[in-house]
Amino acid sequence: MIFRAILIATSLFIMSCTEEDNEPTPAKELSNLDLIKHTWEKSTVTHDGVTSTTQVICNEERELFTFMSDNTFSERYFDDSCEEDFDNGTFVVKETSFILSYNDSSIDTYTIV
Repeated sequence: MIFRAILIATSLFIMSCTEEDNEPTPAKELSNLDLIKHTWEKSTVTHDGVTSTTQVICNEERELFTFMSDNTFSERYFDDSCEEDFDNGTFVVKETSFILSYNDSSIDTYTIV
């Protein structure tokens, strides 16, 4: 009987000591880097002098940019014979723009809207 009373008292003590956190966890604010680091398909393509937002270029595929968390990127593109090729480099994200620095020393700057 004493064992049962101790067991019940211990159970009540343990249950009464739990703390509930009813505070909602605030949403993490995403940085421009968080928003950019993914694989992106170009929305506007110029091929053979024709600019289009819907033109499928080689092998029914478009050019892609892949941005990684370590601020490196890879660009998949197609040459005039529809042969797939890649360029790589690093990028810097600023408040209203990001800059691609290719391994061949060329630089592209894009505006974040």
